[in-house]
Amino acid sequence: MQLMRVREESKMKSRLIDERDEQLITINVKVRDLSGKLDTANRDMFSLDERLADVSTRHEEKAERLLTLTDEFNALQTEYRIRQDELMELQQVRQQSDRLLVDLQGDYDDLKVKYDKLVKPARTAKGKYVVEVHYEKRGKSHHIKFKEPGSDGYTAVTRKELDKHLNELKEPHSGDLYIKIIIPSSSGLSYNEAWRFTADVLAKYDYYHLD
Repeated sequence: MQLMRVREESKMKSRLIDERDEQLITINVKVRDLSGKLDTANRDMFSLDERLADVSTRHEEKAERLLTLTDEFNALQTEYRIRQDELMELQQVRQQSDRLLVDLQGDYDDLKVKYDKLVKPARTAKGKYVVEVHYEKRGKSHHIKFKEPGSDGYTAVTRKELDKHLNELKEPHSGDLYIKIIIPSSSGLSYNEAWRFTADVLAKYDYYHLD
């Protein structure tokens, strides 16, 4: 019985040893697999370190480039502000020059008018086709009378009719149509009314003002 018990215990221990050996084999296989994975992970980690170092280098290069571009941009902004200030000064000078030119042009025009009056022959009815225009005011009504050379007397006309007659005479008598404005001393017209009428008619039709 003791021998049988010993044999049973020996078989049990043998089975336990076999099971332990199998477990050890399995563990060794797992260890080798984990070791392989660890090696792979180490290689990947080394590759990542290299890539990280490369990215870091490129990042530093880009940061330096960005710093350079920032300095260049700031310099350009400063240059732009300087040019803007210069442009504003030039525009102010241009405006002053334009105003001065306008003033000088006005002075020149005034002088030219005065010069033309000095050198231009005096207005005369001699040798001209003389048309008489009589203008006065009665109450609130304005009255115009018109007379051509050779006519027996004056013809009452409206301002529109007067313009029509003078327009018809202006072309055939270009250069010698003399408009004689007659405003009686008792015309009833104000100075401004008489002056506006005279200036308007002469400026449109009289030879002297059309030259």
